[in-house]
Amino acid sequence: MKKLRETLLKFSLSFVGIIVVGGIPSLFKVSDGQYINLNGFLDAIKVILNSFLHLEDLTYIPTPNVEYPLFPHIFHPIAYSLILLFSSLAIAYAVSILLTIGTLLLPSKLVRRTKVSLSMLDSIPDLLLIYSFQLFIIFLYKKTGMIFFNFAALPGEKIYFLPIVCLSIYPAVFLFRLTITLFEEEFTRNYITLAKGKGIGMMTIMYKHILPNITVSLVNNSKNVMWFMLTNLLILERMFNIPGITTFIFQYISPEVFVIGLLLLFIPTFILNTACELAVEKNKKVM
Repeated sequence: MKKLRETLLKFSLSFVGIIVVGGIPSLFKVSDGQYINLNGFLDAIKVILNSFLHLEDLTYIPTPNVEYPLFPHIFHPIAYSLILLFSSLAIAYAVSILLTIGTLLLPSKLVRRTKVSLSMLDSIPDLLLIYSFQLFIIFLYKKTGMIFFNFAALPGEKIYFLPIVCLSIYPAVFLFRLTITLFEEEFTRNYITLAKGKGIGMMTIMYKHILPNITVSLVNNSKNVMWFMLTNLLILERMFNIPGITTFIFQYISPEVFVIGLLLLFIPTFILNTACELAVEKNKKVM
């Protein structure tokens, strides 16, 4: 019951925070002699709250003199963005764990070199990395005459492979650095020495003993990874011309579209984080 109250409180505070952020631009729409426009801010909040009562009447204008209902059209960009986001997150976790296990099986000198190499990769700016991937695809096209992967979405087209790869790289590196640190800490525990003494193989120790023990820490850091990916999602959609939710929000900007778009992005990620936390806690009780 306590956990349910905490979850509802977190959700409520985040919900209110998104609504407040949606009204903040109106706070600075000032006239002569004003520093802040409190009345404009309160009016914007009222408009946003009123929009929740009349969702069927909300519209957006894709072209002059053409008006479309916001629902269900907004579901297409949000679904596209969530597919990219969750696919990248799953790949980042899988790659980080496989890299960690593979790295720790190497000699100690190679382990150190791998850590340094991935730390250098983490220092490359997001824009430069995405731009480098796009240039590489263009280079391959010039050399072979073949387009292996689409590096930008055309109108009415959706691309997945390259955006998912780009979005998953930095989370994978972050999770690798975290995971390998957690693994190395576990190696100092007494139960690892006991398992080695019984002749249990290193792969079995890492997979059956260490990995379950560090799952809690990985899940606790999933929020940081998710918010990091959400900030990169905006850059990614711009660079690949992806018609996702962040593109939709800034293309048809209004307090209502902004708030509803963020809520549609926030709610699934919140549910995912909460579900993972509950699954880990349930597994701890069973163990």
